[in-house]
Amino acid sequence: MIGNRDGPPILRTLSARLSKRLTAWQITVITLLWLYISRNFAKIVGLESPEPLANLYTRSYFRATWITTALDAGFWTAMKIRSKWLRDLASMVFTLYYLVAAEQADEKVRKVRGRLTVDHLRISWHKSTTPYLSFLARLLRPKLTRYPPRAIRIPRPANSSYKEPVDAWLYFDGPLSALQNHTKVVLDIPGGGFVAMNPRHHEDKLLGWAGKTELPVLSLDYKKAPEYPYPYALNEAYDVYHTLIASQGRCIGLSGTAVPRIIITGDSAGGNIATGAVLMILQSANPDAQRYPDRDVLPPPEGLILIYPGLDMNIGNWMSDEQMALIQDRRTRKRNRNILRRKSEDYYKLTPDTPHPSDDEDKAFSPNLAPKDNSVVTADDKS
Repeated sequence: MIGNRDGPPILRTLSARLSKRLTAWQITVITLLWLYISRNFAKIVGLESPEPLANLYTRSYFRATWITTALDAGFWTAMKIRSKWLRDLASMVFTLYYLVAAEQADEKVRKVRGRLTVDHLRISWHKSTTPYLSFLARLLRPKLTRYPPRAIRIPRPANSSYKEPVDAWLYFDGPLSALQNHTKVVLDIPGGGFVAMNPRHHEDKLLGWAGKTELPVLSLDYKKAPEYPYPYALNEAYDVYHTLIASQGRCIGLSGTAVPRIIITGDSAGGNIATGAVLMILQSANPDAQRYPDRDVLPPPEGLILIYPGLDMNIGNWMSDEQMALIQDRRTRKRNRNILRRKSEDYYKLTPDTPHPSDDEDKAFSPNLAPKDNSVVTADDKS
């Protein structure tokens, strides 16, 4: 063998210093003890998956739930602090505390889930974009693209009932000038329970797609309930698709020489919106819908990719009836009443065979038409 038999210079220096303080036996014992602790840390500090969960979850999964529980507990503890910089700092300090006090973290999370609100959901789901966690994510995430995402606003089509542009993020691994060479677009609608999250919370997926496919990925930052109740987000998705087709992609930097080929994707709540938008697009070619001159016939997308989509709102899931009411409660029609009325008219133009709500039902939710004796009882009142 070539080289010093005592090892490279660094190891020889370290060995010389340790030999002055520790015997060979002590070094051996310390090394074996360190190996044992590193392999059994979770068991020693009581974080290993207990029975009967040990047969359901792996050690790595249980440790992941320990970390996410501590994060939720820490961020929820600090959520009422008004100063943003102090709230961000306190969230991390509380998280470090709950990493050690795992039982207190679990108790905190159980209490919050018993009175969960939209604010709690947003704090929990948005924590990945807070300064400290986003910095850590940038350090650990592999570099998937050379170019960062770009914020973009998509104008509404001329015949839309809305005028405010739709916010979005464009993920494209290249200069904007290179978009001129593309005729394919991925239109993504991210999930978030209809009430939270935007494309920046899904960047692992979006950056990966943009880097692997080398295609422009347009991800919508649609408006959320309850501030913008259904069908606002659905109409945003439909209007963006309409604008992409009508402008032949010029709205995002394509050459505009050909109608772009579009694949629509969505996960969770975004999968629900994506499916609804595709149904509206298909209905635009319905002969009954073509009787209206203000309706454009849109070509169908090249494909629809759904990732664990929320398509059945009646199944028993983790959301309570009170949380679901934030989305389903028809009394939220009091918000943006005129917009909702116009979009309902547009919807029935596209789907003339869909049963209309009864007159009594409309009166129950109209303050001007409601009976004065307050005799109307809704499903929510009965429950």
